[in-house]
Amino acid sequence: MGVMPTKAITVLHATAIGSVPHREVRDVCSVITAYFGVVPFWPQLPRRDPREDMYRQLVDGIPGVREEGLRVWVDTRTDREANLLQAYRAHLDGDLDAVGVDLDRATGLKWFIGSTLPSQTRLFKGQMAGPVSFGLALRDAEGRPLIYDEEYMDAVVHLLALKATWLQKQMALTGFPTLIFLDEPYLSTIGSGHFAYDRERAYGWIREVLSSISGLRGVHCCGNTDWAALLDLPLDVLSFDAYEYLDTLLLYPDALRSFLLRGGILAWGMVPTTSAALAAEDVEGLANRLLEAMERLAAKCRLDRAQLAAQSLVTPACGLASLSVSEAERALKLTRELSSRIRAQLGVAGCELCLIGGEDGGSR
Repeated sequence: MGVMPTKAITVLHATAIGSVPHREVRDVCSVITAYFGVVPFWPQLPRRDPREDMYRQLVDGIPGVREEGLRVWVDTRTDREANLLQAYRAHLDGDLDAVGVDLDRATGLKWFIGSTLPSQTRLFKGQMAGPVSFGLALRDAEGRPLIYDEEYMDAVVHLLALKATWLQKQMALTGFPTLIFLDEPYLSTIGSGHFAYDRERAYGWIREVLSSISGLRGVHCCGNTDWAALLDLPLDVLSFDAYEYLDTLLLYPDALRSFLLRGGILAWGMVPTTSAALAAEDVEGLANRLLEAMERLAAKCRLDRAQLAAQSLVTPACGLASLSVSEAERALKLTRELSSRIRAQLGVAGCELCLIGGEDGGSR
C-alpha cells in the first residue's frame, strides 16, 4: 500500500476491541467482515484455545516463561542473567524471529492473513496486551506480578516492543495500512494505592512499545485512568469505555483538545459489553447517547462537532469474550448499526475513511 498513514479521517466507522467467545475462527471472521468491512479486526478466541488469551498470546520468546496446563508463570530466578542477556541481545539485534507469535495462538490473525479482505477495507485493526497489563497479569513463582521486578520487566518490555513491530509486519501482509491497539485494562490501577509500581516508569514502558509501531497506534483502556498522561503519549487513537467512563474523560478538556488538534482519534466504546446492559439497549437509545456525549465533549474542548465526528470511531466498550456467542454477535451488530445510524444523522454517511500518507504512522 506504499507509505504508512500519519493521520486518518475516520468519520465514525466501526471496529471492535478483540476478544470474542466463539470457538470457530471461520464463523466469527465471516461476521467481522460482514459488519466491519471498512475497519475489520482480527479476533482473539480464548474459548477455542486458552493460548489465545491476550496475555498468553505474547509469551513466545519471553525468557523464563513456563506454561503448565492453564497456569502460566515466569521463572525469574533460574538462569536469570542468561535470560536477561538473551532479551537484551534480541532487542539490540532487532531479532523479530525470536519473539514472533505462534499463529496457532492467534488464529484470527492467521485467517485474515490468508484471506481476501472486503473491497471497502481501508484499515486493518489488531491488538496486543500493553506492557503495564502484561506485567501485572504475568507472575513469578511466588505469585508476585512481574511488574515489580523492574530489571526483568525492562527486558520484557524491549521484547514486547519487538513483538509490536512483528505484529504490524504480519498484519501488513493483508496489503492494508494497520492500526494496533495496546490493550491496557490495568491502567486503572495507576494511582489507585493498591499497586505500588512506578508511575513514570510504567508510562515509559507504554511509550517504548507504542514507538515501535510505525502504523497507526492506539491504547484501549476500559476503566478510569490518568487520561492526561495517557493522551500525552505518542498515540493516534484513544479507545475508551464511553458508555461508563465519559465523565472521567471530560475532566481533562485541555489534554483532549490538544490530542484532537494534533489529529488524534477517539474510539467511542458506546456499545455495552455486560449482559444486563446489552439486553437493555437498542440502536436508537445508543445513538442518542452517543450524540449527547459528542456534544458534551465538543463543547468542553471548544471544538466543532463536525471535526470531532471526522476523528471518531465507534466500538464496543470492551472485549466480548465474557458474553455468549449470541450476545457477542448482537453487540457486534449493534456497533455496526450504531455507526451507520450516527453517520446518517450527522450527514457523513457518504464519507470514506481517508488515510494521509507519510513516513510513519504515529502522531508526535
